[in-house]
Amino acid sequence: MTQAVSTIGGYFSAGADDFHVEAIAKTDFSVMFRARNADGSLIEQSSISAILWSARSRRTLSLSPSGTSLTVSAVVFNTLQRDERWTIDGEGYNFRHDIGDEYFTVPRLYEIIYKFTESGGAVFRIKGTANITDQFAAA
Repeated sequence: MTQAVSTIGGYFSAGADDFHVEAIAKTDFSVMFRARNADGSLIEQSSISAILWSARSRRTLSLSPSGTSLTVSAVVFNTLQRDERWTIDGEGYNFRHDIGDEYFTVPRLYEIIYKFTESGGAVFRIKGTANITDQFAAA
């Protein structure tokens, strides 16, 4: 189960295993959520051996990036983080992916998928949508 938030031009919406991001094309934003292993414990750097992320346009179904590796220590936190960007609850997040402005340059709806490989080999996915709008539509 995850709880997710997007920031820097975005807002939060979450379900059991999904997230939703609202952002402006050609801008940076972050995807943050609280992620748990299959046994229900919070993920930590030592419990995850690899993370791949992909994004695909719901319109064209093309992947970009396709299966790009993330550095576990850069996106997974061993303790829950609480800062001004996390406004969901008092607990915090343990996963944050800062996405650069070069990835979502065309306004449209995208699907973002994170594939986590646990240290023991088990795999789980967390996915969500990103509604990318142009700067003038957001005004």
